[in-house]
Amino acid sequence: MAEETKTTDLAPEEQLCECCGERPAEPGGQYCSACLEHMKKYPFRWWQFIVPAVMVMFVVLAVLITMTQWTVYSGTAEAERYVRNSQLNTALTKYAALNAKIEDSTADQFGVRYLANQVDLYETIGIQEISEESTFLDTYYPGTALQKPWNKKAAKAAQKVSDFQTVYQAFNTALSEGQDFESVLKAFDESVEGKGLNEAYANYCRYYACLMFEQSTKTQKKYVDAIKAEGKEYASMYLPLYAEISLNSQNFKETLTYTSQMKELNAEDAYCYAYAAVAYRMQGDLAKATKQLNDGLDYNSTSGMLNYQMSILYLLNGQYKLAEAYADTAFENAETEYNYQSAASIYALIAELRARKYQKADKDEQYTDEHSIYTTILANLESYGYEVSPDVEKILDGEKTVKEVFMEGTGDFSW
Repeated sequence: MAEETKTTDLAPEEQLCECCGERPAEPGGQYCSACLEHMKKYPFRWWQFIVPAVMVMFVVLAVLITMTQWTVYSGTAEAERYVRNSQLNTALTKYAALNAKIEDSTADQFGVRYLANQVDLYETIGIQEISEESTFLDTYYPGTALQKPWNKKAAKAAQKVSDFQTVYQAFNTALSEGQDFESVLKAFDESVEGKGLNEAYANYCRYYACLMFEQSTKTQKKYVDAIKAEGKEYASMYLPLYAEISLNSQNFKETLTYTSQMKELNAEDAYCYAYAAVAYRMQGDLAKATKQLNDGLDYNSTSGMLNYQMSILYLLNGQYKLAEAYADTAFENAETEYNYQSAASIYALIAELRARKYQKADKDEQYTDEHSIYTTILANLESYGYEVSPDVEKILDGEKTVKEVFMEGTGDFSW
């Protein structure tokens, strides 16, 4: 019997459809017959993939734009909250952090309004920030931007800045040419006459000519009244000048009225706290004077003017160490020529009073340290062509008391 041969058929493993993954694919293909039939009825088109991708891109872009706008909207809201509290300098600082996110264009009307808000702030603060205002206008209204009809407010502000610069230069020229009040005023008036320059700024210069040449209070007030007549937009200019006049006239009640109005206009104006502190100090109310200065220093802890006034109060209280600390800060942060000389004088006086106190106690090292401050300040003043106030030597020599100078107003640097 022939041997029976066994054979085994090894069928290839079935390949499942790549579409449904359930049914076997057609021989030599990737898909089953059912899926192929479906594809014939509903063929793939390229936009079926592109459209969803584009939609996702638009959604992402919308989110990014919304986030940017929200940053600007929320930042502006925060800045305006400070405006409502009359904290104008802080409001400007908050706005400055957002400036890079906004451009002035017809397509972005919010940006136009946003920048206009800052113009309003600079105009309200007035000449104290006029240099910063000039920089702001140059930066955010370049080229022909000021000629656009929606930027009229900024254009007006820019013209005022230009007028101030022209008037200020004319005043300095008049000072260099004139010998007395009349000749300076004549030279100044001739240089600005007929040029259509801002009269408020011109009268501001005339007022300071009055101070420099020691004109009467009546003459000073005439020019401040002329500034006020130009409109309330110059309140930040004429209110401090009225306060100065009332201080010089020792009308302290009137001074406090003006400083109160100054705070309503801009609660961060250092002058309103300094003038109020002087008024209270001259009336003997050191507690209220101290509160005024603390309130002002809460807004600007490095203000040379406010630190100078605080050093006087501690000196009157006999707290020389604290008085010297405030005098040092005032000296390092003097904002004007007058502030520099006053701060130097009070700093020198306090240092030498401390030195003499240490000398009596036979503390040579401390005496040397304090006396060196005194001599260094005198040398510093001399290098700039100035001298320490004559009252410093009078107090040190016993010819005057601290109280006479700083509470009775007989000194030349008591205010």
